[in-house]
Amino acid sequence: MLTFFTDPYKDELLYSAFARYHFLSGNIDLKDTLRELFGKDSVIPNFELGSNLNVLCQKIGTHYNAMELIKKHTVFPYYSPFLPEQRKQEIINNICTSDAVGIFNKIGIIAGSISGKEGIWYCPDCAGNDLKEFGEVYIHREHQLQGIWLCPHHDCFLLRYPFDKTNTSRIEYIKLNDDLMLKDCNRAEDTDLHSKHKLVSKAAYFLLNNDLSEANKDTILKRYKSLLFDRDLANTNLRVRQKDLHNSLVGYFGEHFLNVLQSLPDENDEYNWLRVATRNVKRTVPPLRHILLITFLTDGHIERFFDDIKVENKPFGGGPWPCLNTASNHYKKNVINEVTVAADYKTRKPVGTFECSCGFTYSRRGPDKSNSDKYRIGRIKNFGPIWEGRLRYLLEQGSLSQNAIAKELNCASGTVKKYKQKLFSEGRSTSKSNDIMKKTKSYGRNLLEKYKGLIENCVCSKKLSRTEIRTQFSKEYTYLYRHDRDWLFATMPPAKKPVAIPNNRVNWQERDEKLLEAYKKAYSKLLNLDEPIRITKTRLGRETGTLSLIQNNSNKLPLSTAYLESISETKQAFQIRRCTNIIENKIKEGLPVRLWEMQREAGLNKEDFKKLKPELERIIDSIKGAIRSE
Repeated sequence: MLTFFTDPYKDELLYSAFARYHFLSGNIDLKDTLRELFGKDSVIPNFELGSNLNVLCQKIGTHYNAMELIKKHTVFPYYSPFLPEQRKQEIINNICTSDAVGIFNKIGIIAGSISGKEGIWYCPDCAGNDLKEFGEVYIHREHQLQGIWLCPHHDCFLLRYPFDKTNTSRIEYIKLNDDLMLKDCNRAEDTDLHSKHKLVSKAAYFLLNNDLSEANKDTILKRYKSLLFDRDLANTNLRVRQKDLHNSLVGYFGEHFLNVLQSLPDENDEYNWLRVATRNVKRTVPPLRHILLITFLTDGHIERFFDDIKVENKPFGGGPWPCLNTASNHYKKNVINEVTVAADYKTRKPVGTFECSCGFTYSRRGPDKSNSDKYRIGRIKNFGPIWEGRLRYLLEQGSLSQNAIAKELNCASGTVKKYKQKLFSEGRSTSKSNDIMKKTKSYGRNLLEKYKGLIENCVCSKKLSRTEIRTQFSKEYTYLYRHDRDWLFATMPPAKKPVAIPNNRVNWQERDEKLLEAYKKAYSKLLNLDEPIRITKTRLGRETGTLSLIQNNSNKLPLSTAYLESISETKQAFQIRRCTNIIENKIKEGLPVRLWEMQREAGLNKEDFKKLKPELERIIDSIKGAIRSE
């Protein structure tokens, strides 16, 4: 057991605590620190999540347990609510018992086409406060979350800590040095864009610091469907109106903000993140995008979303539940151990059905909002033998009126009247039922003979085919099919042999030429749009209504296929075309061309813009030169 350990500060990453331990222990070789913490020197530091935590807890004493460290000092709670339950448990087990190899694929850190947040990030204000309170700075986990660029505690954009990866070993723990950190906070202006960043940042911090263990991929999807139904963005079968949802989400946040977060869903992509998040598919969606959808559906109240999940998981609270049969000796006692929950067809609210061993079954619409609700009956589905026995006894006694009996048995007087007729007519109805049964059998025999005669006449006349008889005399045919199928099949006329249909072969060369013209027109149309969109094979296929045709028959359409491949844009080519349009418009209007403004207007992230910058500078010079020469 270790003689001391650097207790993690609030929201400090385990990685940071290990870095401080290595510094304070006086170890020169990091492998000595790894052996002290994990009992072996082959452990590779895991920045976001940690590994081998069970061994670590044994080394540092019973004051710590692995689950507490995961919840309070890793970024796992940011991802946990949106993972399938089984995968969630597998990841926890990997973090606790192994080196957590391949865990980033399982958790979804590298999924979803959001550029990774490389390096270590910090907030100058948080660092200043830490230095004053603790005498040192540390790595906050809330500053390392993928897609989060604003500190949830201060109006500061996060800054990247300067260190050279080329001179840093992959098994080295980086301890923050306050001398290398900027002291001035880069505060955002109080704009609509900043307020949206702040909303997303605070929502991410909520995920980190609240117990959301009841949430998983299935419960999240169920809650999405419920809220979408409430907003008329899903029908009564909970099928999502994807186009309406896309337009509403983009209208709520704006294209620019979604582009900045690399989360503008492609309406033409059948598997864009918005469709995946609202469908029961195996793919996962990054937490940032779940935050965007939840923020839209709750208007920024993420806590309500997860509170409602807890209610939806148990809309009628925990069992057991009371039997509400006034005729039983366990009336209002908690003897029902299970409840069957279904969604109301119209409102989609939960409806619980409670069935007692005495036969009494009742239901009510939920969720329960108070303790008194558990004694509320919405509808009685079955009274059961004990209740019926008590009713028979009270009726035979004759001392109470019908209304008084209804009051004692907690039902309507009409129900008493109905069951009175039922209970006291059963004995008298036996002989009458036998007579009815005899008459029914006789009627059935006569009907069978009547229908057989009708079918025989049709067959003898040879005017109707097998199909025509079945169509024109469907009632008679169905009756005979059910009661004397062998006779029917033996009597019906023989089936006609199918007539061969000539195969009119497609002239693929002619079709290829026509498609080529259609694609050229569609291409010209897309190029002239006011708001540029990326031109791809799929987009042109959708524009011309020939997507399935070109995908399934590309080998038969060589001209069209070659043309589509020649004009399809890569992501980078589209970005350059979009920026070129912006440059041309600004120069024509006599406005200055500033690269940072162009980056914002084109919705480019930092990495993409860095790659395009030399080409954009060349384009600016070229356009300006062409204008001067005119």
